Amino acid sequence: MKNTFKIFGIVAAVAIIGLSMVACGDTIIHVPDPGPGPGPGDDERLTPLTLSGQVWRYSWRHNIRIQYNGNRTVFSDIGGSGAITDGQLSFSIGTPSRLESILNIFDEFHAQFYDFNISAPSASGAFLEPVTSGGGPVAELIRWYGDYEVVGYLFVDRNVTVTGRGRTTTDSHQIITTQDLNLNLRAGWNALHTRTENLGITDGVRNYRYAFSIGDPARMRWYLLLD
Repeated sequence: MKNTFKIFGIVAAVAIIGLSMVACGDTIIHVPDPGPGPGPGDDERLTPLTLSGQVWRYSWRHNIRIQYNGNRTVFSDIGGSGAITDGQLSFSIGTPSRLESILNIFDEFHAQFYDFNISAPSASGAFLEPVTSGGGPVAELIRWYGDYEVVGYLFVDRNVTVTGRGRTTTDSHQIITTQDLNLNLRAGWNALHTRTENLGITDGVRNYRYAFSIGDPARMRWYLLLD
């Protein structure tokens, strides 16, 4: 499966469903600062990404949100290992087992920004998409808050700056406006925060504004998508 940065699609789906979550202080995220960052071939110097905290369950089918107290194994297609034990997440991943070109990871961003640029186009990376198994079907684990906020985790093998000027694009389903982009990615793991504003409906089409930044606000929650 192509490991693309699918934030636009994820946030749009969340916006349509209309999640309503409250702030929670029971999650701990450690996104290490690797300092100046190693170059290619120095991955052993990178600190693993560790994720932990209370997990909540969200049902697409029934539109319900409840605290999850079960047990599941957590894994991803790029490595790492962990578990949800009595509803508490514990997951760790070092250098991903598989990397791809950063050009592929940010492929869909080209159409959403003017003057889109990646400072190190030869860089490689991987986007973490954790899934869980046990006690039911395989299910995604996603970090959300409110109606329109998502955090994802991106590994890059060197320091990279991703920039672009915001623009507005329209299709038959939605109008997307992006704010100016300036992501200073450090070698290793980075938390990418996406905030979306629902601007209502314009000429019968949903209208959204997106802002991207580095960070993982404490208000975010882990949600297990079981059905």
